[in-house]
Amino acid sequence: MPDSANEISELKARIRVLSAENEMLAEKAEDTLLLGLIAEQINLLTDGHRLLETALEKIAVLKDLLASVCWVLKGRLLTVEAAYLVSSDCSLRDSVLPLSPGMQFALEEGVLLLSPGQPEFRPFLGLFESVGMQPAALLLIPFKRQGGETGLFLFADEHPEERLDALTGLLQRLVEMVVVRQDNLYLMAELRQMNVHLDALVDQRTEELLHANATLTQEIAERRKAEDALRALLEEKVVLLREIHHRVKNNLQVISSLLSLQQQAAEHPVTKELLRETRGRVQSMARIHEKLYQARNVAEVDFGEYVRALVRELLQSYGVRHVRVDVVADDVRLHVDTAIPCGLIINELVTNALKHGFKGRREGTIKVELASQQSGMLNLRVADDGVGFADGVDYRTARTMGMVVVRSLVAQLNGTIELRTNPGTEFMIQFPLHLEPQGNGR
Repeated sequence: MPDSANEISELKARIRVLSAENEMLAEKAEDTLLLGLIAEQINLLTDGHRLLETALEKIAVLKDLLASVCWVLKGRLLTVEAAYLVSSDCSLRDSVLPLSPGMQFALEEGVLLLSPGQPEFRPFLGLFESVGMQPAALLLIPFKRQGGETGLFLFADEHPEERLDALTGLLQRLVEMVVVRQDNLYLMAELRQMNVHLDALVDQRTEELLHANATLTQEIAERRKAEDALRALLEEKVVLLREIHHRVKNNLQVISSLLSLQQQAAEHPVTKELLRETRGRVQSMARIHEKLYQARNVAEVDFGEYVRALVRELLQSYGVRHVRVDVVADDVRLHVDTAIPCGLIINELVTNALKHGFKGRREGTIKVELASQQSGMLNLRVADDGVGFADGVDYRTARTMGMVVVRSLVAQLNGTIELRTNPGTEFMIQFPLHLEPQGNGR
């Protein structure tokens, strides 16, 4: 019998253990089901206030609690943001409580379980009594949202406080679920607001860009139109300048032909020579205009090529075979205002050398050199190895036509002239590459 009694006692103890385990498993299953149901309801909501109301309702009903309340700390006051009261139709919304040390502890340190004998219980008890409720225990669970907002979830129960103590873990999980979901809703709302703002900014910026693009397109079209008009005017100007140079060249050729006829008709040798020299000067100017209307740039002359052609024609004109002319000219382009007087100077000096430099000699050499300097000056050198300048003749005061023309043209070019003799004759002339524009004097 004793053995049977012991066995029965052990079986009863095991049955009690198994029953307790079954109750725990059932309670866990119930808690899991509760979490799933509330999570399902919460995930369907997109409004923050309805989310809190629904969560508080489900918690209070499914766990047979007297009330579920969400408090938010605003300044030094706890304000009800949402509440669900089982046994009353009254609302606690917007009710406030001053922040006490116990509440501050709960906000900062964690869960706080209150019974009617504790000082922190009294403010809540007075609040519940105002709506006809008398809870036996309160459970405060703190929360913090991403925006920095702090608050308390309050659960009120009419049953002994041990029941709330057992529910603490589950209720904490529910609080975390609600807060995370509401944070997500806040973030989604902010994201939607930001998207709306960004859409407005994009629309505004797009409109500005479209307006700027339209304005720019119009400006480009107007600028192209103006450029086309300027290009047409420039082409017309170039055509007119070519025509002018061509006509001037033709007119000078007519004058040259008239002088040639006069030269042939003249009987006196001196007259013939004067007419030939004048005709040479006219041909020198005509050749400049011929080069200009044939060139791409109607304002500048390739002066090195011009000098070589001028010297060849002078040699043919005077029929001199025993004199060699060497031309060394840099690749210089001169404006017509500089090219014409410079060409006349070369014409006069080479003509003078051909006429007077080699009397009594069977051969000789004339050198024409044109060099540009980095300082912006041009050096013109016309030299021969002939008999030299006549004794007692000063080129600076000589009244011969050739020297008068040379001195006048050098002054026109703002240049300087220097003569070196013995042996031969050497003229060194220097003048600016680009002439300064001259004002109209009165």
